[in-house]
Amino acid sequence: MSEASDHRPFKKEVIRALLDHGIRPVAGSNPVQIRSHLNDLYTFQLRDLKLMRREAERILGPQPLEDYRRRVQALQDRYRLLSLPADRW
Repeated sequence: MSEASDHRPFKKEVIRALLDHGIRPVAGSNPVQIRSHLNDLYTFQLRDLKLMRREAERILGPQPLEDYRRRVQALQDRYRLLSLPADRW
């Protein structure tokens, strides 16, 4: 049996969440690989937030953490799907 045929279809709510990130799984998509890609997107955006904060502090001096924390929380909320293991997708 091929590895691709071992994958069950994605749950509807998972597909909706993936589409929100521009990811469209097809029949036989590997949930582990899709989750890894989603994690890469999350990591990239988190690093971007950190770089923007560092740049703002370099130019403007120390900044309150509240706005940064809010943005990180919003990002975590947006990528909530990552809290589920791929086998539950």
